[in-house]
Amino acid sequence: MWAVDDGGSRWIGGLVVDRSHQGVGIGRATTQTLVGWLFDQPGCAVVRLSYDPGNMTAAALYTTLGFLPTGDREDGEVVVERVAPIDPPETAS
Repeated sequence: MWAVDDGGSRWIGGLVVDRSHQGVGIGRATTQTLVGWLFDQPGCAVVRLSYDPGNMTAAALYTTLGFLPTGDREDGEVVVERVAPIDPPETAS
């Protein structure tokens, strides 16, 4: 599940992987795919999500995917964000 907030940020929410399928890369692949797709959408400069502060597995996953803490909390959860990559300037051929 994803959404756009009033400021134009894209939010990933509701990503759940069944316990019996955790630890095999499903959450990582899903998050990477969705983040890439969101950044391809017009006007997407940042993707945010939140997770329970006690969920160290989520914290580690999102850190390795380039998400950084914003210092904010959403319903008690840690908010992290990833800023869109800057496209290198095109060079003349």
